[in-house]
Amino acid sequence: MATKIQKRKPNVVKGLIDAAISAYFSAIEIHNKPKIEYRYPNTTLLIINAWELALKAYVYKYIGKSKIYEKERNEQKRTITFDKAITLTCDDINKKTKNKEFIAVKESLSVLEKYRDTFAHFFEKELDTTIFMLLSKSAINFNEFILKWFDKNILENENMILLPIGFKLPFSPIEFLAKTSKNKTVNSFTTLVLEKIDLLKSEGVSDSIVVGFNVSLDYMRKVENADIIAAVDSGKEDALNLMRRIRITTDPNAQAVRVEEKDYSDYLTYDDLRLKVKERNPSLKFNKQFHSIVNDIKADKSLCEIRYLDPQGTNSLKKPFFTNAAVDTILEQYK
Repeated sequence: MATKIQKRKPNVVKGLIDAAISAYFSAIEIHNKPKIEYRYPNTTLLIINAWELALKAYVYKYIGKSKIYEKERNEQKRTITFDKAITLTCDDINKKTKNKEFIAVKESLSVLEKYRDTFAHFFEKELDTTIFMLLSKSAINFNEFILKWFDKNILENENMILLPIGFKLPFSPIEFLAKTSKNKTVNSFTTLVLEKIDLLKSEGVSDSIVVGFNVSLDYMRKVENADIIAAVDSGKEDALNLMRRIRITTDPNAQAVRVEEKDYSDYLTYDDLRLKVKERNPSLKFNKQFHSIVNDIKADKSLCEIRYLDPQGTNSLKKPFFTNAAVDTILEQYK
């Protein structure tokens, strides 16, 4: 009697993740080609595709197998849309982690999807800078997402070597950072990105939807080896906030600089703190509970900075300076 061999059901999650990773590496390969037309529309298309597959894998694994499908139409199963997949994933992750860690990922991808569906068709060259930062962030987020929720390090077994070679940056950080909405007409897509960033800040989300960059300026008499050569007008209010490193030297020809201590004028002394707290809550007592709260605040660098008479010795005389947020913390905890 012949034995009927049952076919093994395909692993849906594995299939989705493998396809997602393939799309992910294809996006990186397309972006890093030395010369290619439609670099950002093509890369965006592949990144969104990678994320859509990964999000559906999450829904299937963690939320429910049936949740990955829309209601059947004409007896044909259709998977959920990208928007539905990311909404379900975001809500589930935030519920699990008890924080808002995935909101920035969701907003970043929603902006990229907007570009894919609308702006990519017009191929606006001036959007390259913004898309570059959005894609960079999405690529980093994707790797972290796969590692955390599917326990798969996609870079571990890949012999991926990317040479940091380029004849020019995809944009000028100096030029891009120096321009503000005050003196430059911002296109609707850039406005959308800025609105998303402001929205995250208002909701208390610390992560961003883009990869940012800092500019450090070193004074050099010879600039043959400089990465960026630029002139900066420090007299303008909207000029870049530059960090300049100096080297102490006895050379009389070295550049003259003035070193100033940190300005604590906006901070509160301990006496100021007591007065502010008492003004807000006259019934508050400077008791054991109060002093315990203040001691905890002193350990929080975001609420208090300790200034030492001898900066090199923590055993020297010291004085605490409190931020105005410390007042709110005391009143809230004292209740």
